Order: sequence, then structure tokens, then C-alpha cells
Amino acid sequence: MEAHDPLLAHDFVPTAPQHSQGNFLKAYSKRIMPVFFCGALLFFGMGVLLAVVSIHSPPPPSTASCQAKLLIIRHAEKPEKAKDEVFGKPNGNLSSLGQARAHYLARCVKGKKTNSTALPWGEPTVLMAAADTDTSARARKTLAPVAKALGLKLMAEIDSMDYGGFVEHLDTHVGCGDTVLACWHHDEMPDLVKYLGAPNYPYGFVKWPKHCDSETFLDPPTLPGSKCYDMIWAMPLSKEFRNSSHWSVGWIAPQHQGFGGTADSPCMQDLEPL
Repeated sequence: MEAHDPLLAHDFVPTAPQHSQGNFLKAYSKRIMPVFFCGALLFFGMGVLLAVVSIHSPPPPSTASCQAKLLIIRHAEKPEKAKDEVFGKPNGNLSSLGQARAHYLARCVKGKKTNSTALPWGEPTVLMAAADTDTSARARKTLAPVAKALGLKLMAEIDSMDYGGFVEHLDTHVGCGDTVLACWHHDEMPDLVKYLGAPNYPYGFVKWPKHCDSETFLDPPTLPGSKCYDMIWAMPLSKEFRNSSHWSVGWIAPQHQGFGGTADSPCMQDLEPL
């Protein structure tokens, strides 16, 4: 008589009722779906994090054969009162504090041997300011002492909203190794760097800051509008070839003038000599 083999195919194997299998699948789904969802969410989050890191991390230094540098600043402080008290006309001048900042800048950007974080190649070689309007000559007046100190011509004929004219001036008047210092109106500066094509414009440069006090001086709270006067938006310029007709603009790096409140205050922060 043959021995009984429990693994023979014809042996009876009990199976669960159909409704029990359905319940099991439902219970399994309830357990596995949250795990699957959390995994997918984690994967998506990691992708977003990598994208943000890649956006905010500056690219490696350019290897282009022709490079220059662009610094854009807001004009110095305006008067607390928008209109002249005597004639009732718009007051387009700098305040006494603004004049002090203008002379501070003239002193701190001068000197080829006093390189700083903002001016790694030495003093500026090209100066630009937004053209005067019926309500303001502050951009030109901010850089007038700088132009005098450096012995440079100040180009102040481009309307503050003529972004194409700004680019054209860069392309025709800036050469390899130049450092451009441009003074503009803060309302137009975000649109200007957008037009220039700065890659990180959407990430912190869509609006001019409301505050950007230096480490040693706070602008008076009574000043109208944005009280940010100390900021520098610094950008590298590059051309693949020296005879290329157009400059490419790199990532914006926010920097500080380090103004201490007086014309003779020490050159600090990104204008401090290295």
C-alpha cells in the first residue's frame, strides 16, 4: 500500500471564502496606500528641494574669455518732504544724508589697490545714472562725486525705464575687465534686471526691499517709501568671445555699501578693503 503524500495535487486544500478574500484586499489596501502616498510625497519633496538648491546655489565661475562686472545701486537718500517748501515744486535733490552717502561712495570706490568684495578688480571704470526727470535728479547727483573722484565721464542720458537703452550702452561701451557702477531708481530696478536676463531674478529680486540697513547705520524711519538705500545688486557679465556683440548677465548677488551715516565713515561690509 502506497504512503500518503501530503503534497499530491489531488489532496484537498481548504480555501477562504470569496468574501474573506475581498475583506483581506480591502484591509491590505488601507495599510499599503498611506505608505505608498507618503513615499510618493517624499520623492516629490526631494525633487522640489533639489530644484530649489540648484536655483539658489550660484553656478561655478564663468570660463568665458571676456568678463566684466555690473553693480546697480539705488540713488542716495531723498528729502523727507517731497516738495520744496518755498516754491512748492517736486524736490529732486538729495537730502544732507544722501549727499553724505554720495561722498562716502566716492571715497570707498576709489583706489585700484583697495579691492573689496564688491570691487574685486578695483575701482569702477564705467559710470551710468538714470536721466534727470521733472521730479528727480538724485541718480545723477549720487554718482557725480564718484565721477569727479575717479575722473570718469558719467553717462546720465538714459531714461530709467529705457531698459533696451541700458543694454545697448553696456554692449557698446563696456569692455573686457570693466566694472560698471550704475545708479537707478528703485521702482524700475527689478524690471531692469529682469530685462537684463539675470537667471535668479524671480527668486528674491522681483521687488526692491523695504529695508536693507547697513551693520552700523539705520536710515531714519521718517523717510517716505522704501527705506532701503544700502543695497548693491552685483552681477557678472560675460562674453564667450571678445568680439561678441552682446553681454550675458549672470546671477544677482545682493551686497551692501556699509554706509555709516557720515561722508567720512569707514568703508565697511562689501566696500571694506580686502
